[in-house]
Amino acid sequence: MAIRSPCAPALTALSRRLAVLAKRDARVICVDAKDVIDPADLSLYDPDLTHPSRADAALIGDLIAHRMAQVSPG
Repeated sequence: MAIRSPCAPALTALSRRLAVLAKRDARVICVDAKDVIDPADLSLYDPDLTHPSRADAALIGDLIAHRMAQVSPG
């Protein structure tokens, strides 16, 4: 069962805005947590089914670290 957060429309709009900002400013790194979230895997959600679980937070952190390593000098 996929989860559809009541925050989804606002998060989609925010993601679009951040992507535009990242394209305009090379100092901005934009990652999409949807790249590591399987909506059908409830273990990736906190019991409130809105926020990420510790496991998902770790996946998101790894995604951010990987992206930062790609753009960081040296």
